[in-house]
Amino acid sequence: MKLEGLVPLYRDLKNKGETYSSFDYRTSGVRFEVFFDIYETPFKLIFVVREQNYRLSINVQKGFVIDPILNRDEYRALAQVLGLTYDPKNPFSPPKFFIDFNKHIPEYAPYKVPKEQVYRFYESDIEEADRIFYKTKIEWNKLPNSKGNVTEKNLFKTRVLYPELYETCKRNNISIVYTANENERTNYKNDFDA
Repeated sequence: MKLEGLVPLYRDLKNKGETYSSFDYRTSGVRFEVFFDIYETPFKLIFVVREQNYRLSINVQKGFVIDPILNRDEYRALAQVLGLTYDPKNPFSPPKFFIDFNKHIPEYAPYKVPKEQVYRFYESDIEEADRIFYKTKIEWNKLPNSKGNVTEKNLFKTRVLYPELYETCKRNNISIVYTANENERTNYKNDFDA
């Protein structure tokens, strides 16, 4: 199934040099926070309902194509979030859910959610997900006799939490040290020319 509604959103993100967007989608009285990430392929479309601790991640393949068929657990969880009960005469249809979603994909709007809240969309994918505050940096290339390198996991976390630092960290082999303690948090602008 092609999600045509993602095409203009994707173009706007590319034109603005951004890698993700977030917007709300409402259906059946439920508000989904939707996160569309175009940084890696396949793209990711993540649906979250915080009040119900619900998360559904969908791969968006080339041509903005998704597989609208959910596995049994995903199907049941989505039906439960939507408050649906089983009706053999009118079973829940995930493809219909995605058809409706496609009609309600909004136009591009600058991302306004605080950066540190973005992690909730990727919480299960981020290393040390409890550590979200910037503490300091490690400049591997400037350490004497260093053979260290920034890890892909650290770069991924930095792109999600501090996208403005991502390219600098990747280009200059810099790791961000994160802390879970807000009192240990420091201002990254003291360490970066940002």
